Amino acid sequence: MASISGVSALAFSGHQLSPEEAAGLEVAIAKRRLEEDVEDVRFWGKMTGKERDYLIAYAVVKAEGFPLKRFFAWCGICFARKIAT
Repeated sequence: MASISGVSALAFSGHQLSPEEAAGLEVAIAKRRLEEDVEDVRFWGKMTGKERDYLIAYAVVKAEGFPLKRFFAWCGICFARKIAT
């Protein structure tokens, strides 16, 4: 499942995703889900930068013991890249 349901949580801060960001993020999340072979990738938040903004998503991967989280960033130009494991 690709989910950007957390996007509405940004509204309280006065920051929301543009329709272009939301659509691009949804496609990027779906593609990353298939490439990483994980069931669920979710929107985590938005980081604003000087040159560009980054949308962060994460996947929870089942592992022995505790589940692992993988974080990805998407800036609209570069596709979601793994930023942490």
